[in-house]
Amino acid sequence: MFGDKAAATVPRSRAGSSVTPPARSTDPRGSSAARASPLAQSPLTPAAQAAASPERGKLGGLFGKGSDRVATPQATAAADGFDAEGFVHGMLQQLPSEDAIQQFYNSLADAKDLAAADLQRNVFRNYNDFVVISKEISNILFPTLRFLESDMLYLRGLLTELKDVQDSLRPEADEREETLAAALLDDPLASPEQKAAAAAEALAKQRAKEEELMESREAQMKALYNNIDGLQKILSESKTRYLVREGSKNRYWEVSPTTFKQKDMVHLYLFNDSLVVVSWKKSLITGKARMVAETAWALNEIGFIDMKDSPDVTNAFKIVKHPDVSIYRTETLEEKRAILGAIKRITDDILAQKRREKEVAKDASSKAKTVSAPIGTAAPEDGQKAKEKLAAVKDNLSITDYRWLLELPDELDVLVAHRDFDNAVANLEKAGKILSSVDVDTPRVQALRTSVEKRIETLAKLISLDLASPVSTKSQVQENIDRLLRLGLGDQARDIFLTARTKTVRHRTRQLKFDGDIAAYMNDLAEITFRLIRNTCDWYGGSFRDTTMASGFMKWVTGEITHFTDTLRRQVFDSHQRFSVIADCLMSTLDHCQQLRDVGLDLTFLLDKIVLADIANAIETHSQSCEETIAAAVRNDKFEAVAPRTEFFDERNLSFDIPIPRMSESAYQLFKVLTDFASDVGVLMSMTLYNKIVSSLSSMFSVFINTTHSALDKDLTITQYCVILTNATFVIDHMLPKVKSQLQEQFERPIPELEEDCARHKQTLEAIRAKFVSQCVSRIAKLEYNFGKVDYTNSAAILDTMLPTDAVLKLVLALNKLVADMDRVLDRKDLVGRVLEQFFGNISTSPSSWETDKGPRKFGFGGVQTLVLDIHFCLRAAEVYITEPANEAANAVCEKALRTYFSQNKDLSVPLRTGEWYDKRVDEAMRKYGRNLGALLAAQPTAAPPQMVQ
Repeated sequence: MFGDKAAATVPRSRAGSSVTPPARSTDPRGSSAARASPLAQSPLTPAAQAAASPERGKLGGLFGKGSDRVATPQATAAADGFDAEGFVHGMLQQLPSEDAIQQFYNSLADAKDLAAADLQRNVFRNYNDFVVISKEISNILFPTLRFLESDMLYLRGLLTELKDVQDSLRPEADEREETLAAALLDDPLASPEQKAAAAAEALAKQRAKEEELMESREAQMKALYNNIDGLQKILSESKTRYLVREGSKNRYWEVSPTTFKQKDMVHLYLFNDSLVVVSWKKSLITGKARMVAETAWALNEIGFIDMKDSPDVTNAFKIVKHPDVSIYRTETLEEKRAILGAIKRITDDILAQKRREKEVAKDASSKAKTVSAPIGTAAPEDGQKAKEKLAAVKDNLSITDYRWLLELPDELDVLVAHRDFDNAVANLEKAGKILSSVDVDTPRVQALRTSVEKRIETLAKLISLDLASPVSTKSQVQENIDRLLRLGLGDQARDIFLTARTKTVRHRTRQLKFDGDIAAYMNDLAEITFRLIRNTCDWYGGSFRDTTMASGFMKWVTGEITHFTDTLRRQVFDSHQRFSVIADCLMSTLDHCQQLRDVGLDLTFLLDKIVLADIANAIETHSQSCEETIAAAVRNDKFEAVAPRTEFFDERNLSFDIPIPRMSESAYQLFKVLTDFASDVGVLMSMTLYNKIVSSLSSMFSVFINTTHSALDKDLTITQYCVILTNATFVIDHMLPKVKSQLQEQFERPIPELEEDCARHKQTLEAIRAKFVSQCVSRIAKLEYNFGKVDYTNSAAILDTMLPTDAVLKLVLALNKLVADMDRVLDRKDLVGRVLEQFFGNISTSPSSWETDKGPRKFGFGGVQTLVLDIHFCLRAAEVYITEPANEAANAVCEKALRTYFSQNKDLSVPLRTGEWYDKRVDEAMRKYGRNLGALLAAQPTAAPPQMVQ
């Protein structure tokens, strides 16, 4: 509407075939006078073509063959029986090239322009003659039409009498009861009391039936007013009105009177005095379809015409209310006959009622004349009343105003023809003021008022067409709206303006090209939609200054926002786009929606309300995808520790109070998924989505922690177990609290759900540590120090230079590697102490450590002392990590081995070595092997630097 270009008109021949014009740049067609007149678009007649300049129609020399001249189109068109299609077909066969076809088309267009201009000049030149002739025609036809109308009314009266006779022959439902009552009343033997009782009973039954019928009709009308929106506006309540034919069960279709194309489906509700058209429309708020009343006609103001079936339309009938014509069609022929029959019966009843009222009034007048006094004998009071009555039929309209009002229709016709709408509106305003000042509504005033109302209707139609033009500028739109407002048609101006703006929005959005990029397409769509809404608000505020008109505009804005969100839902949510694409589309939509704040509109809440459910579903789907990604990353992780990636956290603005530990790829994948999810839903952070966002984050943490816990059941190395424990510890102790604090800042409130998750995952972390200790103990006992397989049966004396066995050295080296593999984020002392405690505890309590296939395990003199030396060496090497329970478990192993030795060897002539000897040998072993135990000894503040063994 505002800046859009109208579609070019394709010329058509009389036979209906189209000729596509070659592309050429043309100026606006016709002169200023032609553009000003509504007749400028009239079809070109052969006479008008012939009146055009003959030189412009000569085609022979234009194509380069001056000798091959053909007949001019003007002369050919002027001939009798001219066949336009045949003429064009023959000319096209003779033309040699595309240039020749273009010149032929240009000559036809010029001839049409000349003929149209000449026809317009003739119209203006003979305008007065046209007016006089039209008045003469109306004067000639009026008597004939009056007699025809009288004959038609007489025929209708005869048909009504025939209907009354038929109705009188129909049996009543309670005919038998009425017959018995009448017989009782006519019975000469019946007593007066019986007759009175019968009469009272009959009267009571009659009144009960009437009251029941009235209540039924009132309930039915009340239900209609409740179920059909807008019915009370176009059809006011009346106690005498009742429903004759219920229309919701029958479907009708509106048909275009010009093209016979079928439009929307409607329902027709027939009342005893009117006909109402009802359609179904979808509510902008609830989204449900409701019945809405469109039009209401009084039956005494319209006519019905049955239409014969044709190839274009079947089962159709016309509803005529001059000058408008509406066409409707039914599904079946029986339905059409039924509704036309019902309408005919009601109209016949209306005419019969009017005829009876006229007869009653005529009888009353004749009786009054009969009993009145003779002429000339009237009392003085009667004469005074007659004078007052005669004066009452006179109006105070001056002769000047009356003459001006009589000439006004012709003057308005001239102004409308010249499209001088401002003067026409000013004259109509003046006429309205004059007619409103008249105190008595006399017949001549009624005639003048009717004439003015017709001119207002005609002028309003033309102004409405200009207002709906898609190429109107802002100033033109405001001028046309102001004209309609001055004519008292504010609602019509608002509806036309907003309808035109809707068409403009649809036209602009249909011009967008979609190249596969959903985010870019929705960004362009949002930009166009919200910019046009903003411009419409600006134009509307400058044109409609009445605050009561604001509700209609807000209803329009809501409809446009709903239409935009429908497109957003189809293109983005229903097509299951990636959440990053959804986030980009929503971000661009919110950005463009902000421009409405410049004109006082903030519709962000409306967008949130409409797409809230779709966003929640999208977050749920995206969360499930993230959970699957996290679980797959943990399952496929090799748990190889990587150097801390500080740049990874710097890019995502993540900082922690401790140094970044050495974690595996699955942990970094979790961090990436969490940050990407937070970035995607960042534009959607609102309290309405609080539960969905928090539950999604909680589920992601739970999936990672539970899957990581399950990974400890795999057969892995101690190094891999350390990486698993590091991942779980950092996520539970640092990452989860970090996310909780950020959400608290975002929502400005505590997050109790994540606080519960922190407490619950702390318990899970303790279970992960316990499983880690168990797996490390199992791995060390299996691969490094299998106590049951170490030989401690040596019976010889132990040498003074004895050192710990290779088996216990492997145990100590395994502990050293365990400490080295543990990251600083882990509690090494607690974990290693628990490992030693469980390790020595398993040795002490395991039957396989003390029993063999042949009986109890044998310990020799030298072997038992070697065992004690080994355990002393192990405790000294891991002295920092030895807890009290671990020390007790180690002593329990030594004590049990000594008891076994003493029980197996009764002759103890040679004493065992003392603690001083063990300390010296352990010190010697530490000096020899300490270089290889850097991780264990690094935590000992008093440890002497080990010496290199040569």
